[in-house]
Amino acid sequence: MLYMSMCFGDQEESFYTASWACVVERNPFVVAGGFNGRIRVINVNDKMVHKTLVGHEGPVNEIRTHPMKPQLVLSASKDGSVRLWNIETGICILVFAGTGGHRSEVLSVDFHPSDMTRFVSCDMEATTKIWSMTESWKYVEMSFTWKDDQKTFPTQVVQFPAFTASDRSNLLNCNRWYGDNILSKGDACDIRLWPPQLKENSPGEGDYYVRLVYAIPDSYHRIIKFSCDLSMKFVSIGNDKGDIYVWDLKSFPPVLVTV
Repeated sequence: MLYMSMCFGDQEESFYTASWACVVERNPFVVAGGFNGRIRVINVNDKMVHKTLVGHEGPVNEIRTHPMKPQLVLSASKDGSVRLWNIETGICILVFAGTGGHRSEVLSVDFHPSDMTRFVSCDMEATTKIWSMTESWKYVEMSFTWKDDQKTFPTQVVQFPAFTASDRSNLLNCNRWYGDNILSKGDACDIRLWPPQLKENSPGEGDYYVRLVYAIPDSYHRIIKFSCDLSMKFVSIGNDKGDIYVWDLKSFPPVLVTV
């Protein structure tokens, strides 16, 4: 990452996150963001910057690539917003912020594995939000064929999520879909699996009922993220002693596979 910062001529850049992506020609790209809020789309073959995505007003904490349309990425930022980008055209398609949006730094975001119009995000105030892009999907399709200047694209602001729920933690720093359930990591020393359920007679408001807890020994730092394999069979995370714990997600109760 230091090498990348030097190549971009920005000695103050510090990259916090990176994700693989590709365009129609199937060329591999790394999409990276961090301290200065700019997102770099780097061609892996020639190590050149393909696009620089500008829009966030704070550091970029996480970038995730769409599982079915790898030209699309989501970015979560300290500015309290989530943005959807088309890396092929450099267009910011949708901004998720406003009246019903996050009220603090967004730390994590993840596309649903099978519903291409849905994603989840979480923030410093331990709030989880699920967003739907169904009504705005025509703008996603438009971003692939837009021929004019990207600055003239009609970027849409989505202000209201489909679901909002709060944990009892002080923050949530990592979340991932597991089917229609969500895996979350807060400042507690564990990963929690829970199903998002809407409250009756309260549109958009949800409950947070934990089904499974994966306890992490010797974990004291507030922000340590976990990771899942592509087949979603295992979840892994490190701790303050340098140990890496791996659990079998298919087992109930939780089974620790290796340390």
